[in-house]
Amino acid sequence: DKDEKAAQQRQKDEEKAKREKEQDELVESVMAATKSGRGAFYAVLGLTPEASGADVKKSYKTRCLRLHPDKCRHERAGEAFRALSHAYDTLKCPEGRAEYDKRDAARAAAASPSAAKGTTVSIPAGQCVTIVTNRDRRLEHLRGLNLRGTVQSYSAETGQYTVKVDDCSFNDGLILIDAGSLFQNITVCLRGLMAQKLGVFLVTLDGYLGEGGSYQVSFSDRGRARTAAVRPAHFIVPNGTVVRLEGLESRPDYNMSYGAVMGWTERFDGAGEDTSYYEVHLSGGERVNVKMANVCL
Repeated sequence: DKDEKAAQQRQKDEEKAKREKEQDELVESVMAATKSGRGAFYAVLGLTPEASGADVKKSYKTRCLRLHPDKCRHERAGEAFRALSHAYDTLKCPEGRAEYDKRDAARAAAASPSAAKGTTVSIPAGQCVTIVTNRDRRLEHLRGLNLRGTVQSYSAETGQYTVKVDDCSFNDGLILIDAGSLFQNITVCLRGLMAQKLGVFLVTLDGYLGEGGSYQVSFSDRGRARTAAVRPAHFIVPNGTVVRLEGLESRPDYNMSYGAVMGWTERFDGAGEDTSYYEVHLSGGERVNVKMANVCL
C-alpha cells in the first residue's frame, strides 16, 4: 500500500510539474506574442489572421483557464492574462476585429522599408490621463465613470498603453487601452478674448464635451475651483503634446495618424480670419502644418 501511494504521489507530482512547465511556456509565448508586430493580437491567442470567430472564442477559453493568475504561478501570469483578455475583447466581434485589422495594416505600412523612418510618437510615461469610455465598445461596462490614471508604458507593436487607474485594485489597477480612448490632462494657454473672459491664461484640460467640439477646462479663480467649456480655437497646447489628425482634405492619408506638436504659429489673413496652425511631427518622420480644427487630443 505504501509503495502504491508513493507511486501515485510521484505521478501527481510529475503531472503537476508538467502542467506548471506548460503554463510557464504559455506565459512566455503570450508575452513574446505581444511584441510580434503585425497580427500581435492573433498571436497572443495562438492564431493567425485567417482564424474564424469560433477559433478566436475557443482559443481564448482554453488559454484563459491556463493563464488565470489564480491557477498559474508564473510571476507574469497577470500580465499575460490581461494581454489575452484584451486581445479577445478586440477580436471577438466583427466590428472590433475589422477596426483592429485596419489599424494593424496601417502600422505595418508605416514600419515597412519604403516608409519614412522616425521615432514612435507616444504619450510619455507619467502623464495623467482620463479614460474616455464612450470611444471603445470594450469599455461599455465602465461608461458613466470618471476614470483617471497615469500612463505606465506604450507598446509600438500593439499601439496600446498600459495605464494605472486611480483608486482601482483590479489587476493592480493596470489596464491595456488604445490611444483613442485616452485623454491627456494637460495645461494649455488660453488665447485672446477667452483669456480675457475667464480672467486666466493657464487652464487644465479635463475632458472632451462633444458639444460643438468643446473641451472642459478647470482653473482656480480667487481660490475657487471653476470649470468652463472652451473650443480648440481658443487655446494652445504645449509642445510635445500627442495629437491625432483628422478631417484633412488635402492629405487624407494622414487622417487618424498620431504625432507630437512641435510648434505653433499665430497668423491672420488680410480679412482678419484666423489661419493659425500647429507644426506636428508624425511617427513616420513627416512634418505637417495643420489647423486647430484638424487636431484631436
